[in-house]
Amino acid sequence: MDVLLLTIKRRIQLTGRSTYTISLPRDWIDRMKLDQGFELTILEQADGTLIVSKESLTSSNEREAVINLDDLKDVNLLDKIIISKYLAGYSKIFIRKNNEISPKTRKLISTTVSNLIGSEIISESMNEIEIRDLALHGEFPLDKALRRAHLIARSMQIVAIEAFVNSDTDNAKDIFERESSVDRLYFLIRREIASALENPSILKEFNMKPHEVLYIYPVAKSLEKIADHCESIAQCCLNLNGKKIDEKTSNYLLQYSQKVVELHTQALQSFLGGKIDLAFKAIKIYDDLQMDLKQGKLARVRTSDIDIEIQVQHVERDLERVCGYGIDIAEMAIDRTQ
Repeated sequence: MDVLLLTIKRRIQLTGRSTYTISLPRDWIDRMKLDQGFELTILEQADGTLIVSKESLTSSNEREAVINLDDLKDVNLLDKIIISKYLAGYSKIFIRKNNEISPKTRKLISTTVSNLIGSEIISESMNEIEIRDLALHGEFPLDKALRRAHLIARSMQIVAIEAFVNSDTDNAKDIFERESSVDRLYFLIRREIASALENPSILKEFNMKPHEVLYIYPVAKSLEKIADHCESIAQCCLNLNGKKIDEKTSNYLLQYSQKVVELHTQALQSFLGGKIDLAFKAIKIYDDLQMDLKQGKLARVRTSDIDIEIQVQHVERDLERVCGYGIDIAEMAIDRTQ
């Protein structure tokens, strides 16, 4: 049955010399099945709002999830299920099977857990593996996680473009390792956001209001997507098979990428620092870049080698998409300051 939410006013009463009290609505008491002597939890929000709950509002509550492998039709989906439980904020995940868990499945579990910040396999038996979340909610501030994710993604773009124009396969391969680091931070941010919205005490530890937390998710997603496109550029480098890019095309891509890096760097700094002028500066960089591309101030000549041309066009599309994500971050920065 849906509960009609009403605004109820209560006068503060002075009981004794120093105790202030207010009465609670009788229908709420009945619905919560409370009685005299029941202990309630009160949590003060950053804006002074008080939350009254019959449940504990501490961030130390542990939630358990059980994954039964016998009920799983496709074991290849196991990594996605583990990640979904992590993102939902479960502190204990038990993976069980009636018979022995195969070495292949154990390796899949181990690889998945290694990509989740704070999670560790703490015990194993023939038919059960226990995963624990050892990180404390709120110990890694969301803004700090965003800054770290951006620094990695920014470095990835610089190295990926340089690797592409120099046909440097060694540095290109290194990009794939870095991309997983951004994924780990993205998963952490998603988990912390979900936990904070469910548990007001975690939100208080972040010293943020609910709407501020919601702005962080699209920015984290944009950074994760930027890293994906950097990985795509690295793959284009490998696809060249040692072929060299001509000097004019190289300079064009380096200048293009430099503008894009400057764009999303200004946008992220605006979002984290609350400096709206940096967001407008990022938008101006984007507008100027689009004008230079349209007017031919920043342009290249198509290469005669069709294999190289295809890869260069792929890189151009990746840079264009990264531009778009930079603008998304700038818009979130503007919205966050309102």
